[in-house]
Amino acid sequence: YRAPKSRIGRFFWRWRLWFEATFAISMLQPWEKGLIVVFMLIFWGLLLTGIYRYLPYHLEFLYRRGVYYLSGTE
Repeated sequence: YRAPKSRIGRFFWRWRLWFEATFAISMLQPWEKGLIVVFMLIFWGLLLTGIYRYLPYHLEFLYRRGVYYLSGTE
């Protein structure tokens, strides 16, 4: 592979090469790479959605629990 000439293109090119070499994705066929990318996107999408929807309620619960333990009243 040749590095692109633009600075942004070179950054993403380096990240892609690092990612493929680190996780041995460079040994896979193109359809296998696509399948892994789709699974990772679904996983991260579900994880971020769960954090976005659940984290505010959990932080509120932790705050109320901390207030109860420190002051003894709700």
